Amino acid sequence: MTKVFKCNNCDQYFKKLFENHCPNCGSENIWIKTEIQEELTPSQVALVDKINNIAYRCMLELLGKTEKELPWDMEWIGELSDDLATHAIRFHGKTEMEVYPYIEENSEKLLCSLTDPDLAYERQKEAENENI
Repeated sequence: MTKVFKCNNCDQYFKKLFENHCPNCGSENIWIKTEIQEELTPSQVALVDKINNIAYRCMLELLGKTEKELPWDMEWIGELSDDLATHAIRFHGKTEMEVYPYIEENSEKLLCSLTDPDLAYERQKEAENENI
């Protein structure tokens, strides 16, 4: 994930601060944001494939069927994979991203303001409430 900055005065985004000021308008009212990754990394794709394959193999074994008898169907495989991930998190101390990674839907997440910590706290709480 990459940090980017946004000026609340002129709404410009930039990657580097110029002495804690917006390089466009000079404002100090800067917000730090993070860009959420847009696609899974190869290792994350491998984890998703792994849990989906485990779910499918588990159902084949449980039902005593072959791959020809039980076609691959992501509707139930995805649901079973969710359940397996939930159990790994709940009972074995894993995180969701460790067992069944995904892309977050929010494109940006507010972290803090460089000039107004109280406002930053309020904005962060608003962002957290939106994700509930």
